[in-house]
Amino acid sequence: MWFVMVIIVAFLTWFLPLPGKFIVLGINFFLPDGVPFIDEIIQIVGIVKSMKKNRTS
Repeated sequence: MWFVMVIIVAFLTWFLPLPGKFIVLGINFFLPDGVPFIDEIIQIVGIVKSMKKNRTS
């Protein structure tokens, strides 16, 4: 159940502004979780997507 909650929160960070995404990612690196790096990868993909979108607008 904890793993599902972590993944949901990682996807919810996609709706944060770019500085918020970096802050949450930094905090997430220090939080222990059951399956390492999956939530970080989801957040990094969201950051890259946001940076790409900001560059084209």
